[in-house]
Amino acid sequence: MPKSLSALSEKKIELVEVKNLRFDPENPRLPSNLDGNDEKEVLSWMLAEGNIPELMASIGTAGYFPGEPLLVVPATAKESFYVIEGNRRLCAVKLLLSPKSAPTRAKAVQQISDEAIFRPNLIPVIKYASRHELIDFLAYRHITGVKAWEPLAKARYLGLMFDNLSKSTRLGMEAKFKRLAKQIGSRADYVQRLLVGLWLFDIIAENAFFRIKDLDEDTIDFGILTTALTYGNIARFLQIPTAVTPELKGLNKDHLHQLTSWLFDRDSEGQTRLGESRNLKSLNTVLGNEAALAAFRGGKSLLDALRLTEQPTQVFRGSLLSARSSLQLARDYMHLIKKPTTVEFDLLDEIERISQGVKAAIKAYAEKGKTSK
Repeated sequence: MPKSLSALSEKKIELVEVKNLRFDPENPRLPSNLDGNDEKEVLSWMLAEGNIPELMASIGTAGYFPGEPLLVVPATAKESFYVIEGNRRLCAVKLLLSPKSAPTRAKAVQQISDEAIFRPNLIPVIKYASRHELIDFLAYRHITGVKAWEPLAKARYLGLMFDNLSKSTRLGMEAKFKRLAKQIGSRADYVQRLLVGLWLFDIIAENAFFRIKDLDEDTIDFGILTTALTYGNIARFLQIPTAVTPELKGLNKDHLHQLTSWLFDRDSEGQTRLGESRNLKSLNTVLGNEAALAAFRGGKSLLDALRLTEQPTQVFRGSLLSARSSLQLARDYMHLIKKPTTVEFDLLDEIERISQGVKAAIKAYAEKGKTSK
């Protein structure tokens, strides 16, 4: 357990006026395109992302729980502080005191404030001299602890820890991963995967998310990206260097573009080439087979490409089973077709010709004694 966690109970709790408390502009949960120093922007984002009205109602009804002091460090302005831990609670209290400052959801915020019994102007805080004193505590709490952030926020905070460690030591990369893992109570490979995922995300963002429709910082599933890195063929496809560094020298950016498209680009029906995240194992198998990869790149489905990684007999039999299943489904829907067209008849004729040809070939093999069970 980090030393900061036990030291927390030794710190004195003080009361500070809300007007002297500022949102943390370096909060890892804030989107990179948001100005963390602009209180209006932060309030707007928090109202959209968090359950702030519910938190307002809770504090307004029962008061501010003194057992959850905010953790603060000195801000640039005199007698003011940045709230490093507890920004959502600060947001709720600020809106209880000043509901008209709500940039969105104004009606709901005003109603909760009007009905509130408590509108605390003084909030319990624990003061720290610098962010550095809180690094271990926040990492333990939000990366591996009970109040874990979403994956991208975890990675960003870990990235800050990595940068600070790089400035203060000359440790090699593996040693840094081990040091960070010890600080957050996790494994070095987990730390490396999050950081490599963050560095890949930064490259994707720098390339405007490869102009994939509706893909941005808010919609990308960072968890799928980092999970993909646990598969050897996917990592090799990206050509992630063994001696990994933040620059990821040697990374194949064209392949990163392709992978990003397969994971996140959605068709008119809202489906990606990958489909569900559980299909990462299948994608990993396809990327390890040249013929399967070529087929997948050429437009074949992941399932069809996966079949090319199997033995010829398995591919042949699996294809026949799939064809039978598709025809059975067509038969079951046949009664719903009011007026068949020449398109359906032409397709059936083609299917019949292919089927007869395959059957004739199998019969020829059987006559030569080459069939097997």
